[in-house]
Amino acid sequence: MDITKEQLADRYSKMDENSLIELYMQGSLTTQAEEVIQSELKSRGLSLDKAELLENYEEPAQPVPASQKVAKSTRGCLVTALMYLIVIGIINLFVFGFGKLIAPIIWSSPIDRQCQDEGYWYGKETSNPEEIECVSYWVR
Repeated sequence: MDITKEQLADRYSKMDENSLIELYMQGSLTTQAEEVIQSELKSRGLSLDKAELLENYEEPAQPVPASQKVAKSTRGCLVTALMYLIVIGIINLFVFGFGKLIAPIIWSSPIDRQCQDEGYWYGKETSNPEEIECVSYWVR
């Protein structure tokens, strides 16, 4: 079944300029199709000179391959995990430093300090206010 000029004109009128230029530049059109595409290019105000058409032609954007998408998402996950580990590490260092260095200064009593100077963990008050009991825990 042959395609009429009207059918070709209808098809070409629905195509965008880049598709028309690409089709015209291939040069594999029948004479009837070439006439119709030339008239469509003229109606859109485009030159029929192939050099000028190449200047107006915009290369279509190449789709990003799936392997690159996977690589980008994997890289993003690795960066997120690394940042998470760094933040957790900083928080742990802060908690450790606070617990070992600052907390004993803030919360220890004079009785605790006296016992700690003697090598015990903390001091325990007894019923006699002048007597101090130093307590030590052994970890095995």
